[in-house]
Amino acid sequence: MANTTSAMARSTPIQFTHQIHTALDQENFLIWKSQILPVLKGYGLIGFIDGSRQAPNQFINGANGAQSVNPEYETWIQQDQLILAWILSSVSTSILAQVVNCETSATLWSKIQQIYASQSIARELELKLQLQTSKKGAKSCLQFTQHMQTLADRLRSIGSEISDHELMMYILQGLGTEFDNFVTAVTMQDTPPSLTKLNNLLLAHEARIQANLNSLSTSAVHLTDTSSQNNPSQLSQEVFYSNNNQNRGFQGGRQNNTASRGSQSFNQHNGGRNTFNRGRGGYRGCGRGRQNASPKVDSVCQICELWGHTAVNCYHRFDIRYVGSTSTSTTPPPTNHQAMIAEPTSTPTATWFLDSGATTHVTSDINNLSSAQPYNGADSVHIGNGMSLSISHKGCSSIGTSIRPIKLNNVLVVAAITKNLLSISQLIKDNQVVVEFSLNYCLIKDLETNKILLRGTLHNGLYKLDSSAKLHHQLFLVTQSTADVWHCRLAHCSSAIIDHLKKLNQISIKHSSSLAICEDCNRSKAHKLPFSSSTSFANKPLQVVHSDLWGPSPIVSSRGNRYYVSFIDEYTRFCWLYPCASKSDVSKIFPVFKSKVENLLNTKIQTLQCDGGYEYKPIMTQFPEITIQMSCPYTPEQNGLAERKHRHIVELGLANIFHAALPMKYWDTVFESVVFVINRLPSTPNCNISPYQKLFNQSPDYHFLHVIGCACYPLLRPYTSHKLEPRSEKCVFLGYSQVYKGYQCLHVPTNRIYISRHVVFDDCDLPFTDQSHSQLTESIPSTTNTPPQNILSVLPPQQTPPFLLQQTPIVPSEPSTPHLPLQQAPTQPLQPPTTATASSIPTTSNTHSMQTRTKTKNLKPKKFPNHQLHSLTHSQKSSPEPTTYNQAVKLNCWRQAMAAELDALARNSTWELVPPPPGAHIIGAKWIFKTKYNADGSVERHKARLVAKGFNQEEGIDYNETFSPVVKSTTIRIVLCIALSKSWPLHQLDVNNAFLNGELEETVYLQQPPGFTDAAYPNHVCRLKKALYGLKQAPRAWFQKLKSFLLAHQFTASTADPSLFIFSNKQVVIYLLVYVDDIIITGSSSSAISSLIDVLDKQFSIKDLGSLKYFLGIEVSHCNSALHLSQTRYITSVIERASMQNSKPCQTPMQAGLQLSKFSGTILDNPHMYRSIVGALQYATITRPDIQFAVNKASQFMAQPTETHWQLVKRILRYLKGTLTHGLTVQPSNLTLNAYCDADWAGCPDDRRSTTGFVVYLGCNLISWSSKKQNTVSRSSTETEYRSMAVTATEITWIQSLLHELGCLSSAAPTLWCDNLGATFLAANPIFHARTKHIELDFHFVREKVVNKQLNVRFICSADQLGDVFTKGLSKSRFHLLRDKLNVFPNPLSLRGAVVDQNNDQLEMSSSEELEKQDTS
Repeated sequence: MANTTSAMARSTPIQFTHQIHTALDQENFLIWKSQILPVLKGYGLIGFIDGSRQAPNQFINGANGAQSVNPEYETWIQQDQLILAWILSSVSTSILAQVVNCETSATLWSKIQQIYASQSIARELELKLQLQTSKKGAKSCLQFTQHMQTLADRLRSIGSEISDHELMMYILQGLGTEFDNFVTAVTMQDTPPSLTKLNNLLLAHEARIQANLNSLSTSAVHLTDTSSQNNPSQLSQEVFYSNNNQNRGFQGGRQNNTASRGSQSFNQHNGGRNTFNRGRGGYRGCGRGRQNASPKVDSVCQICELWGHTAVNCYHRFDIRYVGSTSTSTTPPPTNHQAMIAEPTSTPTATWFLDSGATTHVTSDINNLSSAQPYNGADSVHIGNGMSLSISHKGCSSIGTSIRPIKLNNVLVVAAITKNLLSISQLIKDNQVVVEFSLNYCLIKDLETNKILLRGTLHNGLYKLDSSAKLHHQLFLVTQSTADVWHCRLAHCSSAIIDHLKKLNQISIKHSSSLAICEDCNRSKAHKLPFSSSTSFANKPLQVVHSDLWGPSPIVSSRGNRYYVSFIDEYTRFCWLYPCASKSDVSKIFPVFKSKVENLLNTKIQTLQCDGGYEYKPIMTQFPEITIQMSCPYTPEQNGLAERKHRHIVELGLANIFHAALPMKYWDTVFESVVFVINRLPSTPNCNISPYQKLFNQSPDYHFLHVIGCACYPLLRPYTSHKLEPRSEKCVFLGYSQVYKGYQCLHVPTNRIYISRHVVFDDCDLPFTDQSHSQLTESIPSTTNTPPQNILSVLPPQQTPPFLLQQTPIVPSEPSTPHLPLQQAPTQPLQPPTTATASSIPTTSNTHSMQTRTKTKNLKPKKFPNHQLHSLTHSQKSSPEPTTYNQAVKLNCWRQAMAAELDALARNSTWELVPPPPGAHIIGAKWIFKTKYNADGSVERHKARLVAKGFNQEEGIDYNETFSPVVKSTTIRIVLCIALSKSWPLHQLDVNNAFLNGELEETVYLQQPPGFTDAAYPNHVCRLKKALYGLKQAPRAWFQKLKSFLLAHQFTASTADPSLFIFSNKQVVIYLLVYVDDIIITGSSSSAISSLIDVLDKQFSIKDLGSLKYFLGIEVSHCNSALHLSQTRYITSVIERASMQNSKPCQTPMQAGLQLSKFSGTILDNPHMYRSIVGALQYATITRPDIQFAVNKASQFMAQPTETHWQLVKRILRYLKGTLTHGLTVQPSNLTLNAYCDADWAGCPDDRRSTTGFVVYLGCNLISWSSKKQNTVSRSSTETEYRSMAVTATEITWIQSLLHELGCLSSAAPTLWCDNLGATFLAANPIFHARTKHIELDFHFVREKVVNKQLNVRFICSADQLGDVFTKGLSKSRFHLLRDKLNVFPNPLSLRGAVVDQNNDQLEMSSSEELEKQDTS
């Protein structure tokens, strides 16, 4: 071991003297990190921040057992706080606010790494875009390379690697045109230089360019127009530099030799005052020059441009409106325009100088332009030593003033020019201004208003504009023309459009402004990014295998397949195709394929490329040695090789099917044959070498190929029964066998497939295309009908689930409907139920003299009345559910449902096949089909359920206990109230095949599923290992299984409601409600609920339906913080079942004061409809307490209903039709209990029993109600009301016990309101005890509650008694008032304004009621 001393052993903590010079900010995390880590590693303290050095125990036990502070702990804390303070001292203020709460150095380091090293796709995209678009511009090479290196470091910090070679390419791409030669030289090298060498070469090249520019003299500038006569549109500029300060001018000297001093004015009219200042060379200008030349009389006037006089003596001197003569008859050829600047030193690039000799504006800095574009012309600027300078850009700009901006058009950018020149002539022409020069300043005035726009000062003999103009100009550019502002102005258009408008000079954008990434555009315009062409890297077979699943096919094949899975070798492009019946077969096919190809090619599969389908998930865990590469969700382009192969296979397969007119049920056989041929065709990716040749190194043989679907004659002598039978029959060639070296030949009359090598082909004869083949196909028994006897199993094995491998579905004959196919024909063929086929029914001609519609060809459809037509139309839309297997198997949706059910049973190991024991009681099985709907009435899915015929079970043999509890509706409403009051989430779960999870304690034998009989063991029976739907004990077995699981996870079962399970600790409370296989979960922690769902899903197959929306036929609408519970779709189905959808709605469910007797009216002939509708209405009262009394009254006549009773039921349905969207509203409130009880004394005319009604509120929410006839006759109204009070007290006591278990019981005693004074006094005053001996039990029960202050009994007037609606029929106004008190309201989402029924003046309906009437009609 190395003899080292840890930092913890030091007596004093290490003090840090090393200072961090670069503070951490938003941009320099990697640089800052490189300063921190070496210091900590050098001191041996790196363990403090990476967590490897944990704090020791704070206390230690002394010799006497007393605890004392651990000195090592104190030393550790001191050292950790010193590291924390040292790191915080190197953090900038902006970052410090994010980490100020960190208490240890490890926490601080982890927090900083999370901030800067987080994976962010958007950040990565932004950084890569900056790398690609960054330009050097005006930055130096050192600044530019440092900027690019910083971007690369930021990319690496978030985990996105970028190589030095890529970074070098980005740097070269961002260089300007002056580095073109350098870039060419670097890119032409065979071996690119390193990044460091490239930086050094760039700096050296930049220094050379700068040295060449500095060698040029900057003493004078002469800009002149030397346009060619042949091409006058081209611009040629010359700039002359001279060091002679005593002789400045075009040819030197003062040509007009005047000495007068004053001011000189120029404008576009060449008029006004013009007093020359110490002379100028040429006829335009404002400079100084000296030359000892005598005055000449042929001087030109600078006002009228005429020879013979000067401007001092010009007649038009003071006329500023005068336009000078442009005649050239007396004017000699003018000299070149001149501009002279006498200043040897450079000035800031933003300073502008006025020059009367310049014909256009010139600048050296492109940033002085608001809009610029590269100059591609052939002109250049020449300087005094003969060298020419190139023009890089041409653009425009403007100078802001307090009155109006001054435009600068046609500004040339010449990098070598050190002065920014303003052409006076161009300035006057473009802006309608006047320029006046004085001794120490110059003025630029507006021509119309004569107001001063700009002011310039004399500086070293040159007129320079004030700096305020420059600042105003810069401010104007920044605030008016950034790319981001234009992007927003142009409605977030693309950058290409902005660039195009910029090139056309229609918008002005600051040159240095670039368009940043727009978050709003990314959110609104997100689309797929272009895919680059992939380059294959496989260099041997099976190195990369591509796979994809195709399907489902709308037509089930003759072998029962609806999918196929393909595997393509990337190196050879060889394809393997496996038809399959379901998606789950892929996980069973792949091991077979893997074993086959690896043995064949003597190599291993290294990588499997596929999509993210769940069918490939088991392969990942089953074969961890194989690298699985999955494409992103909804990105099939990443699996493009397999997708393109699908297209190739399907297109060629359909072409062969259409060419030969083959039945579509043979698509899988044709697809296999097509793949067989494709593997032998030249392949473009293989340089026209076939996959077969590349894989096996031998050329394919094409001579044995034949036309798919052609006529063929196989040798059938082995199958003949005697020697005189034909040796061959005409068959149809279907394809090539995947197992045998032979051909697949379909014998159409027997529907038998022969595989033979000895086949004679007629490629020109296509039997199925012959017009006479219809007679041939009429005798073809459907593959789903009774199969022929003694069929030889010659088809290759299919890869199907083990449970379904030997099961053969039975399908009745239906020529026009796709069928479930036969699996391979078993050795012992399956005998299906005998069904009459078209061929077995004798055809007889109708010779009767009666004229029928068939004889007259009048086959018009029968017309139905409106109500019948509506019923038929609705049934067609909703696809009526089949009642038998033979009906269901004709539709694809139900075949899929049955396959899914059997697959679930197989995965669950529900049964095992055994020989039937002697004397065993074997129960039958049948299929139940159900269409599942969403809350809006749309079809969610089709469900097929295999159920046992439990009615054949015998107690003590097949079952013992059968009871299974379900959650009470009152419990559901209470939990909803609590969840809303505490703002808890509500989740809904559905257990897939819930009963299949139950463990059976009894031995039960079941017949094999109808239509799916094991071909090898047709006489075996299923011995159930798990519960199955239909068994009497199935619900109990499932509930016991779920209960045991929840109790094992610390849940407790409620004693008040056994279907309620509660989990409670100090932090988390969770309620779980179970109604068979539907579960509601709510609780105080969303994360805990999610964890619970995950645990349940691992144990059972759970479907998370998300937020509570549709539960047990109840539609749950979320309206702000409230819930609206309704049963619109269920009630609609009940109304349609009674054919009442066209009835007129009414306002109340029962007439006021109606007295019904069991003897009133005529007895119904068929009471089935009455009982069915009333039973259905009982379930509707879960959310409709307003119909509770009417439904209870109708239920009393179930034994012998009459026409009068049926009228009551129809009135209830009419009321429901007008209030379809009404339902119970639940909202947040307090959790105090209030109840109202009432009774209708002797209301029944038959037995004079009374009716009890009560309602219980939790806060403001209605949670429980009842309307029920009392069991005995009461002798007084007080007695009746007291019995009602006792029943209500019982319900309150049960609710209190439930709330106590839920932990939500209020300390205040519940209040019971009664409108009978006698009953109220009886509950509180014992003196009535002698008069009420026959109700002693009820009295003691209520009295005990009152004495113990567990119940407060209060009197309420009858007008305010809410229980009145549950005891008698009420008037319209009274009923509507109490209905509102019950919180029964229409769904707020269904209201759409007032609608008045114009056809019925006596019926005034609300807007929602009329709307529902229109919808249902």
